[in-house]
Amino acid sequence: MLKRKFTLGCDVGSSTIVCSVLETLEKMILEPKEFANNFAGFERCISWLKSSDLKAKDVLVCMEHTGVYSESFCYYLYDQKIKVVIESGAKIKKSFKLATHKTDKIDSIAIAEYAIRYADRLIAWEPRQSAVESVKSLLSSRELFVKHRTAQKNALSAYKRKVVQNKLIREEYEKSIQGLNQTIKNLENEIESILKQNEHWIAVIKIIKTVKGVDKLLPYNMFVISNAFSMKLDYKKLAAYLRICPYQHSSGTSIKKKAKSPKYGPKIMRKLLFLAAKDACQYDEYFRAYYARKDNEGKCYFVIMNNVGNKLLKIICAIINSGKPYIPNYRSVNPILVK
Repeated sequence: MLKRKFTLGCDVGSSTIVCSVLETLEKMILEPKEFANNFAGFERCISWLKSSDLKAKDVLVCMEHTGVYSESFCYYLYDQKIKVVIESGAKIKKSFKLATHKTDKIDSIAIAEYAIRYADRLIAWEPRQSAVESVKSLLSSRELFVKHRTAQKNALSAYKRKVVQNKLIREEYEKSIQGLNQTIKNLENEIESILKQNEHWIAVIKIIKTVKGVDKLLPYNMFVISNAFSMKLDYKKLAAYLRICPYQHSSGTSIKKKAKSPKYGPKIMRKLLFLAAKDACQYDEYFRAYYARKDNEGKCYFVIMNNVGNKLLKIICAIINSGKPYIPNYRSVNPILVK
């Protein structure tokens, strides 16, 4: 449990940070105050806390996940030995349905109250390894360039259907696509060069690729999720995080909807698992038979692919945790039966 004597709620924006400190839900220690979202502002915030005799070991900081806006402040607080929690903005908003004005000051108080109410569920933030941060940024940039390339290809394909065409336009489209191809290749080469710095990383990625349908991008993303394969992965929690596990929706006898996966969460991993599931159903004997059986039962195509993706994720987690390659048609034996 992350429980501290004082809770500091932060509403982080692009240029400012609004902070307020609570001791309990009913007792506010420091009224909301605004600081600049830069190093000088961070120092003034710490001085503000010290002026009220608040020690680092007694303070828990909670803020919404705002990407690059909150990143620098998180690293600064971590260096100051202050516990930091980063929570989803949607999760915090669902916990409080405010019927009042919405301002940065009110939001900072609501974030602090959230941290106090759910102290038993909070997880302390820790910075990833530098290699993981680099690979994550490269993968995000690659995905962005892939989208640009797809848009350029679609535009060129549509232009080729026009009756009146201009040679220069076609050449510029083709030149842009070639440039994007080279950029994507350069990013992939940079990822490989980073991973080659550690033999363990390369070994784990190699055994992940022994699973049918798994290409290089899926192991790279698992590298980021597992913080350079340093975490013991829980398949069920990871499936819930990726939003590929269907959730039931029923109440009494009147409401009974089909279980389905939420439409939010990390899109890249869901896409990669779907593509891996398609290849596995085509080239792997076990998954091909599974697909045929479920198809004969009348299951929806996307439901089958989601199921196969879950199975692949479970296998990948087991491989990372055990460090052993995938064995096709492997069947575990109950120890009781062996005796």
